[in-house]
Amino acid sequence: MAKSGLGDNFYLSGYDLSGDVGAVQTVRSSVNPLGVTGIDKSAHERIFGQYDGEISFNSFFNDAALAEHVALKGRPTTDILASYFRGTVLGGESACLTGKQINYDPARGADGSLIFSIQVLSDAYGLEWGKMLTAGKR
Repeated sequence: MAKSGLGDNFYLSGYDLSGDVGAVQTVRSSVNPLGVTGIDKSAHERIFGQYDGEISFNSFFNDAALAEHVALKGRPTTDILASYFRGTVLGGESACLTGKQINYDPARGADGSLIFSIQVLSDAYGLEWGKMLTAGKR
């Protein structure tokens, strides 16, 4: 599997998984609009509804201390923080969400590799884009 974002970083609840993540497939935020048209209007009116977000990625199996398998195998039922940093320069783009880890699905490649697919869905606050305040990990 080719790496999709060379020079990027990925963190999950305090674990630096940058060396074990091979591809980030989805970084998505969306808002579900609600129709709230009053009877005195002649056109549809909408307001923002539920804010949603998702980060899904593939990782390589690594059972070393503080690595991918240790961070993901437990599939916690509590909230986790997923952070994708696009590059490692001061002021670079980053996407973060607080949510639940939905899966930890393995797939064995024909070459013997073991790749896991992981999806993290936001639960209340959606996905937020921001700027990095440090140049890489501090």
